[in-house]
Parts: sequence; C-alpha cells; structure tokens
Amino acid sequence: VNLLPFSDEDKEMMIFNLSNRINSNGELVIHSSSTRSQTQNREAAEERGCILILSALKRKRKRRATKPTRNSKERRIGSKKIRSGIKKLRGKPPVE
Repeated sequence: VNLLPFSDEDKEMMIFNLSNRINSNGELVIHSSSTRSQTQNREAAEERGCILILSALKRKRKRRATKPTRNSKERRIGSKKIRSGIKKLRGKPPVE
C-alpha cells in the first residue's frame, strides 16, 4: 500500500478500509481460484484489487439528521395508545 502513488490521506483511508486484507508487510492480499488457469486467476485478482482500492477511496456521505414527520409521530402515538389499552385490559377487574 505504501508503494502506491496516492496522497498520505488516501493511503490512510485505504489502510483503514482494507485493514483485514493488508498483511504485516503492508501488502494487499487477494486470492482468486475461480478458474483453472493461473493467468486468468491473476487477471481476476488484479481486477478485483482495482475495484477494492477504488471502493476504499470513496468517501462516504455524512448522514443528514431529519425530524420525524407529523403523521409518523401521530401513528407512533396511536399505536402506543392501542398497546397501552391492551395491557390495561390484562389487569384484574376493579373491586366494587
């Protein structure tokens, strides 16, 4: 990973995102045995390596906090009222 021509920030991001695939020597390890041909397996591994590196460099969008809608609040409160009514009926009847 350290030999790749990327900025230090990109290298850190790759190391963080691909930490389970990088060995103690700092090498990205990819196995491929999908075909019987060694050359085809090597090409498949190289292609998958490119895909992994590109996906590791993509920045994830930050989550935008949103408020629940009025209708969703009303549905939640309504279902809670129904549930509480069911639970009230489970109790002993009032003594008269």
